[in-house]
Amino acid sequence: WTEADERERRLDADAQHFAQQGPPGATAGEAGRGGARLDRVFLQQLRAVGRIIVPSLASKEAVIIAMQVVFLVLRTWLSVVVAQLDGKIVKHLVRGQGRQFLAGLLSWFAIAVPATYTNSMIRFLESKLALAFRTRLTQYVHDMYLDGNLSYYKMQTVEGSAASASHLITTDIARFCSRLASFLSNLGKPTLDTIIFNIQLIRGVGLGGTVGMFAMYMATASLLRAWTPPFGRMAATQARLEGDFRASHARVITNAEEIAFYRGEQREAEQLSGSLHRLLAHARAVARRKIPHVVLEDMVIKYTWSAFGYLACAAPFFLQPGSTGGGSGGGGVRAQRFVTNRRILVNL
Repeated sequence: WTEADERERRLDADAQHFAQQGPPGATAGEAGRGGARLDRVFLQQLRAVGRIIVPSLASKEAVIIAMQVVFLVLRTWLSVVVAQLDGKIVKHLVRGQGRQFLAGLLSWFAIAVPATYTNSMIRFLESKLALAFRTRLTQYVHDMYLDGNLSYYKMQTVEGSAASASHLITTDIARFCSRLASFLSNLGKPTLDTIIFNIQLIRGVGLGGTVGMFAMYMATASLLRAWTPPFGRMAATQARLEGDFRASHARVITNAEEIAFYRGEQREAEQLSGSLHRLLAHARAVARRKIPHVVLEDMVIKYTWSAFGYLACAAPFFLQPGSTGGGSGGGGVRAQRFVTNRRILVNL
């Protein structure tokens, strides 16, 4: 048994998940450019990639992921502490308690130290995880690309796709690993925040107000989802057009001698201009489709959700006006609860 035998076994086991999928008679390029779907095939591919980039629970990548989870939990807890501290500072301000107000500001600056360190470590671990993923995945692809079956040669002479292979190995793998490394923060952090902030919000505004806010959020989120153009497919198309444009320039550099001998400058210029025109036309179309989407998104998220949040945070004080007592002391408590609930709601 050798490490090379183990790599060969993994290559054979994973090859079935990455076979080109497409309609009968479709070329490899047409099959590879099919629409992205969250289906069984995609999950099998993601699981196969996961075995490559995280080979075991004792690997370096698994340790980095565990550290990232710890810092994500710490950041959520610090968010709750900061929200409560905001409310206390406003309470002391309303009551005119200058000494307690200054003490609250000092506490604010004290929390800033672990908070900034936590955010920096999360970004550092994301970049470190992306580099670790890219190292393993690139080595895996190199093993397939430069194997004993002359895959690199067959791709150039038979399929004519060596130029796109260089783009896939260098640019697309790096981009994929970067997105995958941030996946834990982009999905795990909001999930954790939703659980913890909801518990805090139920304590502040009650179960009815929290359920009402989420019902409104789900309704408007469904509206946004129905109105949102397929930006993922557009981004994939733009990446492919960028690759075609880059490959066209690489072809000119590779075949410069032949082009000069046959005086093919005009023909190459036409092909480069056509590739650039297709890329720019697609970019303009994407920009035009973003305008109505951004307008609706800002209207819903910035204004509709904010107004409903103000209403939910203030409703307990109007429904139970005597719950916090009267005078400046009661006003300070109301201000503290309102600011704390609003800060948690904004984070949520």
